[in-house]
Amino acid sequence: MRARRSSISTEFELKLAAPPEELEKVKRVLLAMPTAKSEARSTLVSTYYDTPGLALHRERLSLRIRRQGSEFVQTVKVEDPARFDNDGV
Repeated sequence: MRARRSSISTEFELKLAAPPEELEKVKRVLLAMPTAKSEARSTLVSTYYDTPGLALHRERLSLRIRRQGSEFVQTVKVEDPARFDNDGV
């Protein structure tokens, strides 16, 4: 049995959080900032999970556990968030 080789990809991620009433101010501050040419590299190991019958895939959901250094982050992504109400899945 041959081991499957995974491709290495480059990912850019920027996460911001602000209350809705501050979004315009955040936007102005970000646009006013000078651009910088800096680069940070890290190794990420991402593992995706599903049921044997691919139930998550059928529902257009993905479940990922990502290891970065000694930290683990679990992420659930949905293709169409409008399908779910505010009470959850």
